[in-house]
Amino acid sequence: MFSQKYLALDSKLANVDPNKKAHLLSYLPERIKEKLSSSFLPERTIPAFMTIEKLKRRVDVSHFKHYLKSLPSAERNFYIAAFPQYLQPQLCDEEIPLREFKSEKFSDFVLNSLFSKALNDFPPPTLLPFHPIIELLSDTGISLAKLCYYLGLLDVAAEIKKIISQERLKTLQKIFNTEEITFMNKMAADKRPILSSMNLNSYDGDNEKLKTLILSRGMYRFCQGIKQAPAPYRFFFTYFLPKHLSDQMTQLLKQKPIFALSYKNWVEDAITSWRFLCTYSK
Repeated sequence: MFSQKYLALDSKLANVDPNKKAHLLSYLPERIKEKLSSSFLPERTIPAFMTIEKLKRRVDVSHFKHYLKSLPSAERNFYIAAFPQYLQPQLCDEEIPLREFKSEKFSDFVLNSLFSKALNDFPPPTLLPFHPIIELLSDTGISLAKLCYYLGLLDVAAEIKKIISQERLKTLQKIFNTEEITFMNKMAADKRPILSSMNLNSYDGDNEKLKTLILSRGMYRFCQGIKQAPAPYRFFFTYFLPKHLSDQMTQLLKQKPIFALSYKNWVEDAITSWRFLCTYSK
């Protein structure tokens, strides 16, 4: 693996005058010069703003809960205290006295220790094969679960146009908030393959059932899409989802695609949806 310090050097040399750069490179070993002159190298480097620390913060707390259950209560409570108080109730089924460490540096130290123990297969992001969906790794405050739900709304947007009954249409529209309706109106113009009919004409008024269906549709779209992306991305996305959804993702990734047509626009759909949420939700 190419050392991170040479990647930093390559970045600094990028804007140097070509003659001066050639002169500086002449002092380096041949194998390093070859690496630094590779035109593809910069785009294969994970962006500087996407550090391991920031990626860690996107890991859903539910992935730590399972590991914490295996620890003695005193040790478990010690680790839980390193999390912000608003997250602590999600880490333990029993009631515990909420407390936070006063030192942020100490909290980070404890969390890094927990991270190494609980998620020891988390891939290092020093180098990552370049792919457009690298954008989805950035911490914008938008959860991956929300993105998957919005990908499920693509099927709703495609089918809701076919509903003739105005009464049925008004009933369905009440389920969705302004942001979701704006998104569906924006995306409805594009034609894309759908899994199968959602049978919205027979909607029975069970909102939670419909929302679960929408999320499962979005999860399927996302999973069938990332099958086409480099494998390391799957690790990150799995950890960014709540544990019950990441387990579902693992199963979906094993399935063969069942889209009537190959899902060619999944990158565009995912990034367009992501950018919409990053803009509209703020």
